[in-house]
Amino acid sequence: MVPFILKAAGGMAYVNAQLASIDPNLVAVVYPQVHPPLGGHAFLTPLYLVSFFCLLALGLATAPHALNNVLAARRSSYFRWAPLVAFIIYIVAFYLIKMAGLAARVMVSDGVLQVPYPDYAIVAAIEHSFPASV
Repeated sequence: MVPFILKAAGGMAYVNAQLASIDPNLVAVVYPQVHPPLGGHAFLTPLYLVSFFCLLALGLATAPHALNNVLAARRSSYFRWAPLVAFIIYIVAFYLIKMAGLAARVMVSDGVLQVPYPDYAIVAAIEHSFPASV
């Protein structure tokens, strides 16, 4: 869905340019913690990295659906690469969600989307990006 949301928002170059005009920190690799602790949109700060590690390491290690999939492996050789493959899949999924959210942010600032609350932004972007069923 992300390519369709990006296309509806004007393309990746337009999204980057608009984000930079909203706040230059939105396109920076490391978003500085200029807000009160645990607030704002800090990204790749030490607190963010520790929480991300806890999310993946502790969250996936104790998730029942993940444990069932691991225990269902037919060969023990799968255990060598399975954590790395799962980590890569989760990283890709997290960044696709992030890109969709940033495109939705641009669409809201352009007045294309009206969002009642921020948690609804990606859903509204999906509804806007795909035609209504006939």
